[in-house]
Amino acid sequence: MAAGASKNVRHTVVALVEDKPGVLNRVVSLFRRRGFNIVSLTVGPSEMPGLSRLTIVVGGDTVSVEQVVKQLYKLIEVIKVSDDEATIHARRLAAEEGLLVGISSGAACCAALKVAKSLGKGHVVVTIFADKGEHYLSTDLFSDRRWMKNSNS
Repeated sequence: MAAGASKNVRHTVVALVEDKPGVLNRVVSLFRRRGFNIVSLTVGPSEMPGLSRLTIVVGGDTVSVEQVVKQLYKLIEVIKVSDDEATIHARRLAAEEGLLVGISSGAACCAALKVAKSLGKGHVVVTIFADKGEHYLSTDLFSDRRWMKNSNS
């Protein structure tokens, strides 16, 4: 592997997009033009009228994904959620809430908390966890049990 290169892993991108015709096509086309394979794509209503939540899981090296996310910022409003944040929230949901969910749900949770913080008090933020974590049990997400000890601190 070349210096500075990173391995091909799954990355989760969560974006709030305008609920208008053609937006999904523009976003998917951006990933397609750059040769990314979209592993998972979920779109649903957000807590804000006129906006939908778009969660995309893609495989690729970190540098390439960061570049396409920068292009995405030019197309739509994006709430940046790192892979580490998504993992932390997926583990927190399992340890504290008893919800066994995957990385994309961890990313959705993190994005919802960021939106709630930006909206301030008096607003309700709703997110939907569209996956389940049982197929992650043998992966790094849940196989290393040390995170469980740290979740209560």
